Amino acid sequence: LLGDAYFIHPTYRLLKYNVNSSRSDLRGILRFDYRGPYSYSPYYTNSSKDFGTAHVDDSLFLFNGPVGLSNGYAKQSPEAALVKRYVRLYQSFAENGYSDEFAGIEECNDLNFPNCEYL
Repeated sequence: LLGDAYFIHPTYRLLKYNVNSSRSDLRGILRFDYRGPYSYSPYYTNSSKDFGTAHVDDSLFLFNGPVGLSNGYAKQSPEAALVKRYVRLYQSFAENGYSDEFAGIEECNDLNFPNCEYL
């Protein structure tokens, strides 16, 4: 519930109020929702129960995690494919101010909000 209250709902409100604005500086919102073999969830909850994606789990696909938490991924795994795409997303955004990873995804507007497309 705290994740929804502090992250999801404010993001939803930001999108809702800006979906039809003429702003050109709002480039997109990322919501990472992939629970791979490694997660910070056990550290936050002291439990092995699967609570879904935890805060900063996405960093495990961009950086080396703490010893014992992240042990790398097999080259042909879904996680390795995610790492490649996720790094490409951030790299192209840093270079261009947008990411080619979003090409082909329909723009979010008042007609399709809140059911906008995702990667």
